Amino acid sequence: MADKLKLAYNRKYLDPQTHTYQGTTQTGYMLALAFGLEPEEQRDAIVANLVDDIMVKHNGHLSGGLIGMQWLMQTLTEIGHPMSHGPSQRRPPSQLGLHAFKRFNTIWERWDYERAIRA
Repeated sequence: MADKLKLAYNRKYLDPQTHTYQGTTQTGYMLALAFGLEPEEQRDAIVANLVDDIMVKHNGHLSGGLIGMQWLMQTLTEIGHPMSHGPSQRRPPSQLGLHAFKRFNTIWERWDYERAIRA
Protein backbone atom coordinates (compact mmCIF):
# COMPACT_ATOMS: atom_id res chain seq x y z
CA MET A 1 0.00 0.00 0.00
CA ALA A 2 2.81 2.42 0.89
CA ASP A 3 4.51 1.83 -2.46
CA LYS A 4 1.23 2.50 -4.30
CA LEU A 5 0.72 5.75 -2.39
CA LYS A 6 4.29 6.86 -3.07
CA LEU A 7 3.86 6.14 -6.78
CA ALA A 8 0.52 7.96 -6.90
CA TYR A 9 1.93 10.95 -5.01
CA ASN A 10 4.84 11.34 -7.42
CA ARG A 11 2.67 10.76 -10.47
CA LYS A 12 0.41 13.60 -9.31
CA TYR A 13 2.94 16.13 -7.95
CA LEU A 14 6.45 15.43 -9.31
CA ASP A 15 7.75 16.60 -12.67
CA PRO A 16 10.36 13.91 -13.36
CA GLN A 17 12.04 16.00 -16.06
CA THR A 18 12.84 18.97 -13.80
CA HIS A 19 12.81 17.09 -10.46
CA THR A 20 10.39 19.67 -9.08
CA TYR A 21 7.27 19.19 -7.04
CA GLN A 22 4.13 21.08 -7.98
CA GLY A 23 4.35 24.66 -6.81
CA THR A 24 8.16 24.51 -6.52
CA THR A 25 8.00 25.50 -2.86
CA GLN A 26 10.45 24.66 -0.10
CA THR A 27 7.65 22.90 1.76
CA GLY A 28 6.76 20.84 -1.32
CA TYR A 29 10.31 19.55 -1.66
CA MET A 30 10.75 19.10 2.05
CA LEU A 31 7.58 17.08 2.64
CA ALA A 32 8.57 14.56 -0.02
CA LEU A 33 12.08 14.28 1.46
CA ALA A 34 10.92 14.19 5.09
CA PHE A 35 8.56 11.30 4.47
CA GLY A 36 10.69 9.38 1.96
CA LEU A 37 8.28 9.94 -0.93
CA GLU A 38 10.86 11.01 -3.49
CA PRO A 39 12.03 8.45 -6.07
CA GLU A 40 15.50 7.31 -4.99
CA GLU A 41 16.99 7.94 -8.44
CA GLN A 42 15.81 11.58 -8.30
CA ARG A 43 16.70 12.27 -4.67
CA ASP A 44 19.96 14.14 -5.32
CA ALA A 45 18.33 16.40 -7.92
CA ILE A 46 15.37 17.10 -5.64
CA VAL A 47 17.72 17.96 -2.77
CA ALA A 48 19.69 20.24 -5.11
CA ASN A 49 16.46 22.00 -6.11
CA LEU A 50 15.53 22.55 -2.46
CA VAL A 51 18.97 23.90 -1.55
CA ASP A 52 18.97 26.13 -4.65
CA ASP A 53 15.55 27.47 -3.70
CA ILE A 54 16.79 28.42 -0.25
CA MET A 55 20.28 29.68 -1.04
CA VAL A 56 19.82 31.23 -4.50
CA LYS A 57 16.16 31.99 -5.15
CA HIS A 58 15.48 33.18 -1.58
CA ASN A 59 19.01 34.43 -0.77
CA GLY A 60 19.48 32.09 2.19
CA HIS A 61 15.97 32.53 3.56
CA LEU A 62 13.44 29.89 4.43
CA SER A 63 10.05 30.46 2.84
CA GLY A 64 7.97 27.70 4.37
CA GLY A 65 4.97 28.48 6.50
CA LEU A 66 3.96 26.97 9.79
CA ILE A 67 3.37 23.49 8.35
CA GLY A 68 6.69 23.34 6.51
CA MET A 69 8.86 24.95 9.14
CA GLN A 70 8.19 22.24 11.69
CA TRP A 71 9.91 19.73 9.39
CA LEU A 72 12.36 21.87 7.44
CA MET A 73 15.33 22.18 9.81
CA GLN A 74 15.29 18.49 10.76
CA THR A 75 14.96 17.41 7.13
CA LEU A 76 17.76 19.70 5.96
CA THR A 77 20.02 18.19 8.60
CA GLU A 78 19.05 14.64 7.66
CA ILE A 79 19.79 15.24 3.96
CA GLY A 80 23.21 16.68 4.78
CA HIS A 81 22.44 20.39 4.47
CA PRO A 82 22.06 21.75 8.00
CA MET A 83 21.14 25.40 7.95
CA SER A 84 22.21 27.11 11.11
CA HIS A 85 21.81 30.64 9.77
CA GLY A 86 18.27 30.34 8.36
CA PRO A 87 16.34 30.91 11.56
CA SER A 88 18.67 33.75 12.56
CA GLN A 89 18.05 35.84 9.45
CA ARG A 90 16.83 39.28 10.48
CA ARG A 91 15.69 40.49 7.07
CA PRO A 92 12.24 39.39 5.86
CA PRO A 93 11.19 36.77 5.17
CA SER A 94 12.40 35.27 8.43
CA GLN A 95 11.28 34.38 11.90
CA LEU A 96 13.53 36.98 13.54
CA GLY A 97 12.40 39.46 10.91
CA LEU A 98 8.93 39.21 12.40
CA HIS A 99 10.34 40.16 15.78
CA ALA A 100 12.52 42.94 14.42
CA PHE A 101 9.60 44.49 12.55
CA LYS A 102 7.56 46.34 15.17
CA ARG A 103 8.70 43.90 17.87
CA PHE A 104 6.31 41.07 17.08
CA ASN A 105 6.87 38.13 19.41
CA THR A 106 4.89 35.42 17.64
CA ILE A 107 5.36 33.60 14.35
CA TRP A 108 2.75 34.60 11.82
CA GLU A 109 1.09 32.28 9.35
CA ARG A 110 2.37 34.41 6.45
CA TRP A 111 5.72 35.93 5.50
CA ASP A 112 4.36 39.07 3.83
CA TYR A 113 3.45 40.57 7.19
CA GLU A 114 4.49 44.10 6.22
CA ARG A 115 1.87 44.13 3.47
CA ALA A 116 -0.70 42.59 5.81
CA ILE A 117 -0.16 45.30 8.41
CA ARG A 118 -0.62 48.10 5.88
CA ALA A 119 -3.91 46.64 4.64
